[in-house]
Amino acid sequence: MWRSKFGTFSFTSDFPEITGGGRPLLKRVAGNEEIFGFEYKSIAFFGLDYPAGDTYITKKAPQDLNQKFVKETLDSDRSCELKSIVLFSHVAPRSPVDDSLDDYFNRCGVLPTLTVLGNAHPSTYCLTKKDERFSLTVEAFQSGPLMVSVVRDLKEGGGDYFHVADSYLKNSSSDCPKFA
Repeated sequence: MWRSKFGTFSFTSDFPEITGGGRPLLKRVAGNEEIFGFEYKSIAFFGLDYPAGDTYITKKAPQDLNQKFVKETLDSDRSCELKSIVLFSHVAPRSPVDDSLDDYFNRCGVLPTLTVLGNAHPSTYCLTKKDERFSLTVEAFQSGPLMVSVVRDLKEGGGDYFHVADSYLKNSSSDCPKFA
């Protein structure tokens, strides 16, 4: 399903002018097109694919292609211009992806990072936090649509913040922890 939805995904129209307009260049991993990424307004977005086990759609992967793609993309930002990172994945990214993030953070400073994933099957969807990394776990068959916004503080030294609007009328996030 990930390949059928994201392997052929493309931006069919420009982003709204209020957000800056334009259409970002979508990059893909050859042979595993469901692994993709783009940058928009100094935010790196990654769509990662972890099927069950180590089997990729058509063959065994000789290495973690998700990690390779994330590392190559972050390594290309030599001037440390990114302000935040958003990852989409069915399951939580494995430690090699975290290692690539750590390498970037060691070089450029820790950035707010949001991972949206859906494999944990929670009864509520909640954010968890580790340093500046947030994980948002959603359950596709129970959750309503979520709108995730990245809000930038334009003051000197301000950073990016994530805003998640939960449209589920039963308030499935009522038991989530509050972050200070």
